[in-house]
Amino acid sequence: MIDLLFNFLLLMFWVRLLPPEQETTYFNPYIAWINRNSRMVLNKLRSGFPQLSQKQLAGMVFFGLIILRAFVMRSMRFGFESGVAVSGWMYPVILSGASFAMVLFYLWTASLILVRHRRRADAMTQCLRFVVRPIPYWPPSYRWMAVFGLGLAISAALVMMPQPAYSGAGWLVHQFLLRIGVNTAAALVDLLAIIQTLLIAAVIGSWMSLLAPSDSLAAFCQDAMALLLGPLRDYRLAIGPLDLTPLLALVALMLLHSILLSLLMPIYQSIMMMGG
Repeated sequence: MIDLLFNFLLLMFWVRLLPPEQETTYFNPYIAWINRNSRMVLNKLRSGFPQLSQKQLAGMVFFGLIILRAFVMRSMRFGFESGVAVSGWMYPVILSGASFAMVLFYLWTASLILVRHRRRADAMTQCLRFVVRPIPYWPPSYRWMAVFGLGLAISAALVMMPQPAYSGAGWLVHQFLLRIGVNTAAALVDLLAIIQTLLIAAVIGSWMSLLAPSDSLAAFCQDAMALLLGPLRDYRLAIGPLDLTPLLALVALMLLHSILLSLLMPIYQSIMMMGG
């Protein structure tokens, strides 16, 4: 939970470091909330650092949060790989940065899968496009190259963390490249489990909005479900007032996630046994 909170705060100031958006986002409630709260913090800091620009202040807060989180974060998992911060200060900071890089990895991937063919007027879709800039404005091939490149970098950092002096030639290098490649593929598959969890949360939230009427919660959950359902949103299956589409999506995500991981796991295990 603490790690999730840190990543959310990091994302708020990360968007301040990105190039300006190319779409009008002034009336988007989610983007307005991010901008309003990050601007409030930066305005308070400006009195102590008047010589710094807003982007410089955002960078200072961003890297300060990365370092602060390093004191409380000791492990993370990405695909099949896990990293544990050992003694010293360098590895905890690397782990903290890798954890936020993992958030960007999943946001970038989700934007490529879920945002495609979505209407720009959709508030949740527009917010996702906002936080993954400049990915939406690149050619499609570059977008996936960026996703795989980031995934390989995170995997490499976790593989090398327990053994920073990793070196080798021939088959060792070959094993290393195969290992981080398969791990990145497994991390991509794990996005299905993340979407599944978020979809469950959105469904529960929509039920709560009915028990304790809240227009804002209901609107947020409906927007989230519309985005997370992806292509299934165009094939709504309902029995009377009951919409079964989220249930079918959950079952499909669970099965697909299980099947793909069962295919990747033996490959990963065989790579780990190479040279053993």
